[in-house]
Amino acid sequence: MPWNDIRGQETQKSLLQRAAIEGRVSHAYLFIGLPGIGKESVALEFAKLLNCSNPITGGQEINACGVCPSCKKMDSLRHPNLDMVFALPAGSGTDTDKSDPYARLNDAQIKEINSQIEEKSQDPYHKIEITKASQIKIASVRYIKKKLSLSATQQGRRCVLVFDCEKMTGEAANAFLKTLEEPN
Repeated sequence: MPWNDIRGQETQKSLLQRAAIEGRVSHAYLFIGLPGIGKESVALEFAKLLNCSNPITGGQEINACGVCPSCKKMDSLRHPNLDMVFALPAGSGTDTDKSDPYARLNDAQIKEINSQIEEKSQDPYHKIEITKASQIKIASVRYIKKKLSLSATQQGRRCVLVFDCEKMTGEAANAFLKTLEEPN
């Protein structure tokens, strides 16, 4: 979704574009506001821009090209530099791998998550809601921290989008805050 397709948020879009043009992108941004105003859409477009191979610059604006392989992957939300964190269901508990929050989920839950991500890729205003998922647990934060410590497989910026951060447990919020305070 190009910047121009995002309704409203003119000041925010301008600030983010200026940061990209000037090469002064911060290590973290917080998007707050009422539900449905386009926070997630702006964040997704910014992540796309930061990973675009051939950004289009004109005056005070910069846009992702929308046609390079990186933009195509970002449009499908399957880019290796993009990670999304959202509330997950508890899982079955049959898998002993506690470092991967997805390892404990059953096939139906994984299918629902993939379906929600697909809907989000088609409509950036779609809210990801997984059945019986009410919290973002510390395992999700640890998993992201572990992934971020590994080398990137593709050129561009690593972007982590946390949807509904108010759903983090106390442990998860503290671990995430420590990551924000001490970026690598």
